[in-house]
Amino acid sequence: MLDFIDFIEKTNNATEEEEIFQQFQIALEKLGFDRVLYSLMTDHPSIGKEAGHGIMRNYPDDWMKYYTEKQYVEIDPVRRHVMLSSQPFHWSEMGKNIPYSREQVRLINESKEAGLKHGVGLGIHCPNSESVGLGFASSDPSVEVTQSTLSLIKAVANQFHFAYSEFQKQRGQSKETPKVNLTRREREVLQWCAVGKSLSETAEILGISNSAVDYFMRNIFAKLEVNSKTFAVVKAIKYGLITV
Repeated sequence: MLDFIDFIEKTNNATEEEEIFQQFQIALEKLGFDRVLYSLMTDHPSIGKEAGHGIMRNYPDDWMKYYTEKQYVEIDPVRRHVMLSSQPFHWSEMGKNIPYSREQVRLINESKEAGLKHGVGLGIHCPNSESVGLGFASSDPSVEVTQSTLSLIKAVANQFHFAYSEFQKQRGQSKETPKVNLTRREREVLQWCAVGKSLSETAEILGISNSAVDYFMRNIFAKLEVNSKTFAVVKAIKYGLITV
């Protein structure tokens, strides 16, 4: 059973980027995925990193070497899809709207032969047009992926990206927590989001309108420099602004 709060604490307190990635792998294995690949789809000036495919990964080395030699990065449908979506998706969904080319079909078949039987992709789109792409693969084709599993994958991936980014920013710098001030109402809104309430449910609980909740969320996004509810919750927990 995945303990998400424990995962947040361990990745936030890690002292090496390899430790952050190790905790990421452990969490994903509990969700049925034993392989993961993390790519910077764009340059990331915020952490001083250039774009790179698979900068952290545990995909089979033989497959990665072959993938590079064949220049599959140019045609990989997963990479294309993560740039277009911020929601996790099954690899099997990708060819429904845009048919695969012959080369893409070969890539998919060869990846299965390499042990990547089925998987999930996810794009994380950050402020300043920075984008991240992740691939999660399983060597067990019988693993069932439910909507709850996809939601957990998204939450875990956002936390990993946040912890990894914070580690890069803090390298050689002071580890003082950035000063962020949320109002009492903004903290209340985010607190209910953290326990899984929708924005409309939060509005009902707090006795305010949906538009008021939207207003508070926009303020929260601006102050925390994020563009998703999941990322806002992750950062708020890290900075001690809310508890779960």
